[in-house]
Amino acid sequence: MYLSSLMKTIKKGLDSYLEFDAHELFATADYACVFGGALRDSIVDDPINDVDILCLPNSCKQIMKLLEEKGYKQTELRKPNVSELYKDIKVIFDPFTFIKGDKIVQLIRPCGEFGGSIYKSYFDILCNVDLS
Repeated sequence: MYLSSLMKTIKKGLDSYLEFDAHELFATADYACVFGGALRDSIVDDPINDVDILCLPNSCKQIMKLLEEKGYKQTELRKPNVSELYKDIKVIFDPFTFIKGDKIVQLIRPCGEFGGSIYKSYFDILCNVDLS
């Protein structure tokens, strides 16, 4: 598989943070995408604070199982106000949060009400995420 230099940099950061090969996420689930600050931090070689994964329901279940197999535990911890930011416009559901030591992974599921279709919502969110 050919990976660009940028993709290799991102993968290296994610692998290091997750403590497993990030490709396992995508081998496990068909609608899953790492997005947000983890990408930005990997690109500029800053420490990753957490990994956000946008995923659809079936993919979410598969990733939850993978994370548990890798030693992550589900918790009620949420990022400050992340669900509150979007609850009135119904863009995302409350994220599922997994922790392993000081590592945090959040599974974020789009709400179909945003674009009428859960698939459209998934791609709309990906296209409009702010990496700044």
